[in-house]
Amino acid sequence: MKFDVISILEKSDLLAYVERAGSTPRGNGGRYSCVCPLHGGADNPTAFSIYYEGDRWKWHCFTGDCGSGDAISFVQKWLGKDFKSACEWITGAQIEDAEGMKASAAARLEAAKIERIAAQKREEARRKELQVAERHLFYHNNRTQFHKDAWTQAGIDEGMQDFWTLGGCEDFTYYNKETEKYYHTPTMTIPIFNEENELMTIQHRLMNPINPKDKYRPDVTGLHFHPFLAVPAMGFDGDLVWVMEGAKKAMVTWIRSNPNWQCIGVMAQLEFRNVQERLKPVGRRVIVVPDPNSERNPNAFRLGYELAQAVGGRVLRLPAKPDDYFMQTSANENDLFRLYKQARKT
Repeated sequence: MKFDVISILEKSDLLAYVERAGSTPRGNGGRYSCVCPLHGGADNPTAFSIYYEGDRWKWHCFTGDCGSGDAISFVQKWLGKDFKSACEWITGAQIEDAEGMKASAAARLEAAKIERIAAQKREEARRKELQVAERHLFYHNNRTQFHKDAWTQAGIDEGMQDFWTLGGCEDFTYYNKETEKYYHTPTMTIPIFNEENELMTIQHRLMNPINPKDKYRPDVTGLHFHPFLAVPAMGFDGDLVWVMEGAKKAMVTWIRSNPNWQCIGVMAQLEFRNVQERLKPVGRRVIVVPDPNSERNPNAFRLGYELAQAVGGRVLRLPAKPDDYFMQTSANENDLFRLYKQARKT
């Protein structure tokens, strides 16, 4: 078969591939949204976009490090294939035009490199703007008693709200790609810092979301998620390092723990993978506390176990989400340490 990337893309069916990968795109016309089939994140049905641009269908992941591209690049990432194998998988035929394939692959690689550099510059500019504006302080200083009470009810008193500069927004506007409409809601805001105490992003927890599964939005779009570090200066280390899904869970756990322990909240279950390398030096001092398995998140424990196994740590199975469980049982440092000792070694 002679290589022709245009004809291969014409034969491709990106929507069908995304469905086969496990997601259900919803929308109409030239744009669809769904949970990202590449990195998961079952609580965000608008994390992945499929749209028609120019002369082809394209995809983009907004919440992970999956990137973007066309049907060929999706097949490459989804099935772990190289460029040639992905093209052959789409066409069902062996491609023998080595020179044409090589030239096209090189051109696509260069175009992707240029776009990646441009995307990094856009992200750096957006983050710099967020840092200079000190938006987290605006939300913190302007939170109302309503927001303070909401945080207190979530297990974080006003003193700790000040410690993490938690805040609130009275009227946050967000776009829902499923309905293609804008909505208004009050939010609770969570600033997220890196080890150098640089503001990486601000999370908005929607208090009246249209879809209960779709609870979080960034203050500025186009920024990659960074794990929430209860004590940023400690980075990914501590006498014990607790890892769970969500910043709020990490905060509630740290309040009940030893100040020399670190609590880390990842933004979605499959984001566990993105902290593996940072946690390997900590090894056996890591304890992963995944959410319980549920109809919506049937693989919660497995994903947490895989992280604990990858770094040589422990995994703790609880009957409820960690923040709910620790609040219901009035757990303290001694209780948490006993749970750590009882946790399953991997």
